Formats: sequence, C-alpha cells, structure tokens
Amino acid sequence: TIPAGSTEEIVYQEDFFYSDEEISPIGNKITISLDEGMGDTEVVLKPIEIKEENAYEPTYITPGMPVEMDVEQGAWFKIGVNMQNFTSEDKIVYVSVENVEVRIASEGEEKNTQKAGADADVQGENVDNAALSKADGNSNMQDAAVQDLSYYLELSAVDISFQEMSEKRQAEILAEYDTLLDDYILMARESTDGQTAYIVGHYQGDITSSPLYRMKDMGYTVDKQRYQLLYLEENYEAMDRIKDEKGVSAITDEAYVLEHSNITWTADRASILIQPVDSGLKFYDTFGFYHNPARGREYIEDALSRGIAFNTVAEPYLSVYMISEKYGEITERISLTEQEAAEILSEDKQKLTEGHGFVASLNINGESMFYSEFKGIPQTVIDLAVEKCGYQFASPADITSPIKEARFDCSWLKESLYLEETYLPRLEEILKSAKYDGVGNCGYGAKLTLTLENGETMTIFKGTDDCGSLVFGSYGGYSISDEADDEFWEMFGLSADGEKRLELREQKVDISEVSTSPNPVENPLVVTFEFTEPVNTLANVTMRMEKYKSTEGDLEIVNHSGKELTTGAKFDIQMKVDGKWYCLDQVYDAVWNLIAYKLPDGDTTILSTNWSFMYGELPPGSYRIIKEVTDYRAPGDYDTYYLGTEFEIE
Repeated sequence: TIPAGSTEEIVYQEDFFYSDEEISPIGNKITISLDEGMGDTEVVLKPIEIKEENAYEPTYITPGMPVEMDVEQGAWFKIGVNMQNFTSEDKIVYVSVENVEVRIASEGEEKNTQKAGADADVQGENVDNAALSKADGNSNMQDAAVQDLSYYLELSAVDISFQEMSEKRQAEILAEYDTLLDDYILMARESTDGQTAYIVGHYQGDITSSPLYRMKDMGYTVDKQRYQLLYLEENYEAMDRIKDEKGVSAITDEAYVLEHSNITWTADRASILIQPVDSGLKFYDTFGFYHNPARGREYIEDALSRGIAFNTVAEPYLSVYMISEKYGEITERISLTEQEAAEILSEDKQKLTEGHGFVASLNINGESMFYSEFKGIPQTVIDLAVEKCGYQFASPADITSPIKEARFDCSWLKESLYLEETYLPRLEEILKSAKYDGVGNCGYGAKLTLTLENGETMTIFKGTDDCGSLVFGSYGGYSISDEADDEFWEMFGLSADGEKRLELREQKVDISEVSTSPNPVENPLVVTFEFTEPVNTLANVTMRMEKYKSTEGDLEIVNHSGKELTTGAKFDIQMKVDGKWYCLDQVYDAVWNLIAYKLPDGDTTILSTNWSFMYGELPPGSYRIIKEVTDYRAPGDYDTYYLGTEFEIE
C-alpha cells in the first residue's frame, strides 16, 4: 500500500514501500512483472531470512516487460517499490512474481506458507476477512491468495453485504467433500441475509499432492435433480454405473457425488470456488475474470467503476458485444431499471453511418431484443454503449489522411512490429479495399495501431486464423481477400499462412535435437512459436485423449458447464520443449471441413482425430492437442476457449 500524500522522493532502499507478504524462490531465478497501471517502477528485494550474503540492487521494471532475477533458493524476501502517491487516498499496487512460495506472518503466530510455482501476486495490504483451514480448524490463519479472491468476489456483488459463514453451514457444505480439500486454506462467507454463500480455497504446497489434482468432473441429472460428480480418471468406467444408481448422493469408493453444492477450479486445481446449489448469486463470472491473464483484477475494478454488471444479472439489462483494446473480445452487461428498459423499447431506431458495426441486446421478461446496424438502434442504447463500455465507431472511410506509422502487436510477439515506411501506402490500399461483412469467429488476437499524418490514431483488430478478417472500432467487421491477407502478414515479416500465424524462422527448433528418446526418429517436423494463450479455463469442461497412437487418437470432451457448447473439426498439436509448449509446423497443408459439433450440457462427446495428414507420424516426445470450444449465445454474443490435453509418444 502506498499511503496517501506520499510525495517525497525516495533515495534509500529502507524507505521503499514493502509488501506484507514474504516470498521464497523455489529455484535460483524468479520473474517479476508489474500491473499495467503502474508505469515504470523501481523494484527491490529485501532479505528477511538468507544464508548467502548477496547484494540485491533495485531494478527498473516496465509493465508488460517481465524481468528475471538471480536469487538465493529457499531464502525469504519482501518486495519493495519506489513510488509516490499524490492523491488523498491510499493506493494498493500489485507485483506478480513467478517461481516462489508466499507466506504471511502475523505477530505471535506461526508463518503460513503458500506455494505459487506458476505465479503469485504480492500486494501491500491484506483484505480484512477471516480464513479457515479445514486441515486444522484454525480460523485465524490468513492466506493472501484466498483473501484477495474473496475481496474481488464481494467487490463484484454490488449492494450485497457479507459476513463470516456460520460454522454449521460451513460443515454442511464441506461434508460432501470428505478429506478431498485437506491442505487447502479455505475462506467461507455468506451474505447477511443468508441468500448468497461461497467458499474459496487455495492449495498450500505442491498441488500435485492434492487428491483434487487428479480428479475429473461431470454433471448428470436424476429426477430433475442435477448433481456434480468428481472422480479419479482411472475410475471413469465406473461412472456409468454410479449415474444409473438413482438417488445416489453420498461419497462412494469411486467418486464424490455433490448434491448440495458445486465446485469450480482453475486448470491446475490450485484455486477453487464452492457454492451451494441454491446460492442466490453465482460468482462464476468473477472467478473466471479474476484468473484470466488478459483481464484479472484490473478488468474487474475497471468494469465495476463503469457500472458493468457481473455474475447473475437480474433483468432487465443490456448486453453489448465488442472487442476492447485492453480486454479483447468481450460481452458487457449494463443493468437497467424497468423504466429505462421501457423507454428504450419506445424509442425510434437510428441508422448508423454506413460501415459502422454494432450489436447489442435488451434482455427483458425472458426475451432478448437484438439491435444492430442493419435493424437500427435506439439512441439510448448507443449512448450507454459509448458511456459505459467505451464503444468506438470506425471504418476504412475514416482513414482520411496518409498513414504515418503502423504498429502491429499480438500476444505471441515479445515486442511490437513497425511496418517499413515503403509498405505504408500499400497497407493503406489494402485496408481501404476491405469489404463490410460483419464480425466472424476468427480470434482477433492481433492489433494494428495506425498513426495518420493529420495526428489521428486508429485501432484495427486482425483475425489470427487463415482468413482476412478485420474489425474497425469496437465491432465493425470487414474482410480482405486471401491474396491481400497473405501480403499483410508478409509485409510485417510474418508467415503468410495464417494457420501458423507466427512462423519466425530464427525461433524454429528441430525436434530431433530436443527428443528425449534414446533413438530419436527422423522427422521433418519443427516447432515454431511458443503458445501462451490460457488453456482449460472454461469451468466444468474437460478434455482428455483416449486410445491414441502416433498418428491418431480419440478425444473425449465432458461438458457440464450448464450450457450447450460447440467445437469444430480443427485442432492443433503442440510439443513440450524445456517446459514450454510450442506449436508444430505442419508437414502437409491441411484443409478443414467447416463442421460444427454440438457439445450438449451433461454429455460426453467422443471425437476421432487423425493428425497424420498434417504432421505425419509423431516421433517420441511430450505433446498436447488443442481445440477451440465456443459458448455461443446469439449473433455476436459468444466466448471462445481453448481446451488442451497432454499425451506421450514413446
């Protein structure tokens, strides 16, 4: 926490502002990164418990540019920042640290440790909530990760007051889990009226030691009663028998059958959310946003400050579909009063400027009224989208001056690419030739920022698959020809094949050089770019590989998300190299059938896959297969997720 009125320049390290939490490296290197809103900041490690006498000098860090530090493994440090706060309110800042354990020490209490091998967020202030440990019943134990998640869940529950959950209710909810949650630090909270309740938890130690780490889950319905089933992967064959035993609601030798609550978890099972089935407000949205690397705390705070509603939104409300510069493809919901909704319904519909895209829906009385540039839009809907969501309108016609600079950014690039000046006129021709045809399901993971000679700037989102999709403004969908799309990628020095996206040749690695097999087979495959998109973030949906060999396998997708999902025929194979996942370069060009497979809620879908037509026979190694799954609600209203499952070729 940076106290209000901290205006003096800091010269000495002892005057830095230090975290309450302490971190301990689990290796001899850590990676530190800053929250996007901080600006360039001087960061230092303050030794608390060390064996080696090393000097730790302050380091300047820029948001979005993580810094790796050499450290003493097993030592304990606090993190300090050199910052000023000219406002009249205390300011909380966040520093993310990878490959550490975290602990908080209260005076007179034993220090409580949390392993955070992938990522730990260290903040300078604790949320004032009580945590409980199921393992030892100590209600005074505090855990930064649990408290922070609890804080943001309740922050998103506008107008609801919370208190510590009663011990009786805690025990009733946790009884369904037996010893499954041992070694999780848990926090149990409920609204003062008892209508909304939740338990959040974070695992202490090596998550692979938790029985929950090996659990799969599925949903099923008996006599209109829906259950969630947790089972060990090796007991999968027993699930059909358990589901057939009507009325089963107790822990069996093969599974945990949850009748009164549901559990949601992160992909690594380190963080969990449990809510009674009758909880008035379900926190699935906030839990997902909080753990989404592209959104996280910053988005939750930003959206709430703009009046965006989360989780279970009571009708009437307005849904606005858009692509945000900071948060990507997103649907934002604005709560309305009955009078506001009635006024919108009574308004005349306005026509937008030709080529400006827009999609929104008014949700009232169980129905959705869709508004688009084609059907016309009430002016109040447009005004709310601009005011609350920062909606922007643009089209190729708004390129009214020659392009002075073109910057290209996407998640796979370590730094921005700037187009050579000689290509700028041709880029302008390509963009102005784009045809208006609406926003597609193309994964707009790249961003083109134009600076015009008249000083104006424009942002265009680029589809990263194999089609020439563009989005001008927040939702103006355009496309360019295949030839122009190939030229676009090549101008920036990238692969013309959108399927490969970023084939940076100097980063390619020959598989034969990294194979762990004692007799690696010859194979022309190479790995291209590192895949860093979040995988398996869709709650209560799992995928695993069954009956596979070096050329094919069966994918089993289990969906009990509470909604029907879809997926296509397309998939990608990735290989693990030095602990990271890299996309494989295709040996043969692939043509995909445009097929949509339904993934019904509560069902298991088996998809046969054969990758020999793309990669040939895979040599020995560690692989995973990636598929996109879509939660489609209405035209323009959908979310896309990546599912992944690992497999070994020996």
